Amino acid sequence: MKNIILTLIYTSIISFAFGQNSVSIKGKVTDQDNKPVQNAKVFLLMNGKDSCMNTDKEGNYIFKGIVRDDIYIISCGKINYMSRINYYMTDSANGPGVIDIPFRLRERKAAKINTASIDSTDLGITLKEAIIKYKLDTTECRIQNEPFGVSRGIVAESGDSTMIYLAIKSKSNFETLFSNILNEKVISIGLVFSDCTKKQFGEEYVTMFLRSPYCRQE
Repeated sequence: MKNIILTLIYTSIISFAFGQNSVSIKGKVTDQDNKPVQNAKVFLLMNGKDSCMNTDKEGNYIFKGIVRDDIYIISCGKINYMSRINYYMTDSANGPGVIDIPFRLRERKAAKINTASIDSTDLGITLKEAIIKYKLDTTECRIQNEPFGVSRGIVAESGDSTMIYLAIKSKSNFETLFSNILNEKVISIGLVFSDCTKKQFGEEYVTMFLRSPYCRQE
């Protein structure tokens, strides 16, 4: 009887500890019109291990019993939609037990332009004007601020899978906030198409730092 009681106590302690050291990560995936996206693939990467699941008919997903960590890398995608990635930082000891990470996926047709028609005539327009013209979404853009000493700007993907680099003049007071750079003029444009061909306009050689996830580049 004593051994049974000790076993139950031990099991309870282990269960409690597991509960304290695990979290649930959930969210809802919607499109640009705030409608749920069913069967979107959600990937969770942490501690070198990854997990994957599909969203349900309401666009919801949930990963349960995830070991606590300081950072979770979670991405979401679906055919004909622009993919998204989120880096969630947390205090592993005091973070919430349930982490809510929603995603908004934009349909590629809503972001599609003829990227082959982009040329040097777009040099000199502001980033804000370029974002509107190229149908980019700032939430899908990555601000390029490294390495030190090269042009600054933004990197984004167009609806036809072309990667676009819009470079602005390097400044000592550059800050990684869109509100600080929207009125800066584009001095160089780099394009890498899904077949790995490239185009470059302007004086800065920005395609050197631009990669496409859809082809292998040397």
